[in-house]
Amino acid sequence: MRAAIPAQNTIMSSSTPFSVRLLTPNAVSFLQALSTIFGKAFEEEQTYGGAPPSEEYLTGLLRDDSFIALVALKNEEVIDGGAFSLIQIVDVEKNDFIVND
Repeated sequence: MRAAIPAQNTIMSSSTPFSVRLLTPNAVSFLQALSTIFGKAFEEEQTYGGAPPSEEYLTGLLRDDSFIALVALKNEEVIDGGAFSLIQIVDVEKNDFIVND
């Protein structure tokens, strides 16, 4: 079960004009924008945008307790972010987050 998220899942920075938001299943458009940013950053626009996943797939991903996506927003536009997956370790009784992008 996903940890409790405050009613407002956005953290505002007082010293810089951006906010950080934990994405929820109703924020698919932000995840799509983040994927576009990844494609440009890694110079792989075709990989990230050539056959984008469906909204249903992304909604399911954002519902999955083992996936977390954070975005940095400036004026409600995605300017950066990260995607993380929880993995279970085989040789030790623990879980780790891996950075997807």
